[in-house]
Amino acid sequence: CKFYGIKRDDEIPQTRELAPETERIIKLVSDFYNVAEEDLYISKRGFFNEPRNVAIYLVRKLRRDTLTQICKDFSTNKTVL
Repeated sequence: CKFYGIKRDDEIPQTRELAPETERIIKLVSDFYNVAEEDLYISKRGFFNEPRNVAIYLVRKLRRDTLTQICKDFSTNKTVL
């Protein structure tokens, strides 16, 4: 990820290939927080889900995915942030 963070460039599409996969980010976050991967896809009103928020943040910052794509990935039809 260090190399990707330095070398990513919107004008060079090939640099996107260096980005970690969304599934890898989800796996690492779920392992770090010691929660099931399925818990990262659950959003409950009035309940703060820090692991889910961290996963969404990392996908947005590391992969530069659009919010529309993140909504699809995290199974929600609402805004994610």
